[in-house]
This record gives sequence, C-alpha cells and structure tokens, in this order.
Amino acid sequence: PLQAELNHLNNYMQIQQQRFAARLDYSITVDEDTAGSLIPKLSLQPIVENAFFHGLEQKTGPWKLEVLVKREGRNTVIMIRDNGIGMPPDKLSDLQGRLQLRSGGLWTHGERIGLSNVASRIHMHYGELYGIRVESSPGEGTTVTVTIPLERKAVDHA
Repeated sequence: PLQAELNHLNNYMQIQQQRFAARLDYSITVDEDTAGSLIPKLSLQPIVENAFFHGLEQKTGPWKLEVLVKREGRNTVIMIRDNGIGMPPDKLSDLQGRLQLRSGGLWTHGERIGLSNVASRIHMHYGELYGIRVESSPGEGTTVTVTIPLERKAVDHA
C-alpha cells in the first residue's frame, strides 16, 4: 500500500532531518483519496536518496524537499521536488531516455540505476501508461513525478 511506502519514507526523512536539521525543510502532503493505491516496495526512497545525493548535498544554503501525493482522475501522482542544483539539459535528456525504455529489465550498472529500476518495476506492474517523469533546471532543482493507478482495493497484510 502507498501508505506503508510513505511511512517508510517518513522514517528515512526523520533520519535525514536529524542529520541536516539546520538546512533541511521537508514537507509531505497526501490526498486521502490515494490511500488505497498500491506501489512496489522501496519505490520512493531511491528517488529521495537521489535528491539528496545528486541535488541537495552539492547545494549551498537551505534545502527544500517536498512530497506531494494527489489524485488525478484514475491515477495517483506522487511529486518529489527539491531545490537542489538541478541537471544540465544533456544529463536530463539522457536520464529521460533511460526512463522511457520499456524493456522490462532492471539496470545493474551506471549512474542513477535506482531511478531506472523504480521506473522499470512500475512499468512491469502497471504497464506503459505508468512510470516516472523527471523535470529539472540547472540552479533551480528537480521534480520527479511518479504515476501509478489509483487503487481502491482491500490489501491482504498477511
């Protein structure tokens, strides 16, 4: 369930807030309509880890990380925004290309394999209409958008 994944992410962020308390402003906003959505385990933490490693840790000044979960029609949309250093257009284009591959395979080497693997797992579970989109501007930050189906089914926790 998405809520379990968000709980895991909040635990991770509590650690990060202890480490970077003076610099980090973290917020999460969740639309209650998305609570029944299902997402592969450990899908959000790699995205947030990338935000720290590739964007925030190289930035001077205050850091902002925002997670917004909302319903859009029949979809659940999860936006993870940071105010980090952003990506130059060539790196962004390369990353977007890797995320659009529909091979169903998992990446085992190279940079940003966590993000590529999350995208591949979402494609395998839900099909080509779902996945990850990345937008970034140098000096302004990065937004990673995860789109999954809006599910309202009971989940067996056994």
